[in-house]
Amino acid sequence: MTYRILCAYDESTGADKAFDFALQLAKRFDGELHVVAVFEPAEASRGVKAETLLETAQGQFGAGLDRLRAKAIEAGLELTAAVSVGYPARQILQKAEELLADHIVVGQRGKNAFERRAMGSVSLRIVSHGAGTVTVVR
Repeated sequence: MTYRILCAYDESTGADKAFDFALQLAKRFDGELHVVAVFEPAEASRGVKAETLLETAQGQFGAGLDRLRAKAIEAGLELTAAVSVGYPARQILQKAEELLADHIVVGQRGKNAFERRAMGSVSLRIVSHGAGTVTVVR
């Protein structure tokens, strides 16, 4: 049975720390490492075609995902990366369900209490709704 780890990536410092943690988990448990980067479009882009949004997302995250792939290769692991468009928590949870992920790893962006209450927290939503083990890396 393969241990599947899904790491959420948004190019933040917290996401880089989360990836390093997920990479160590994958090495320790001889697991599969998957990364998902989610592009959340602005309200103004509602009329834009999905293909255009996905191309924009892939352009935004391409260099970062290439850097993560290189780190994985250096560690002797293969990395599967995906880019999606939508609400981050929903997309991360959907990807975890598709993969039958055993472990979800997310970074924390360091929002203050007011920002979390006003806007919600992706990591909090994933902890609340994720199946299996969820690790939030600070």
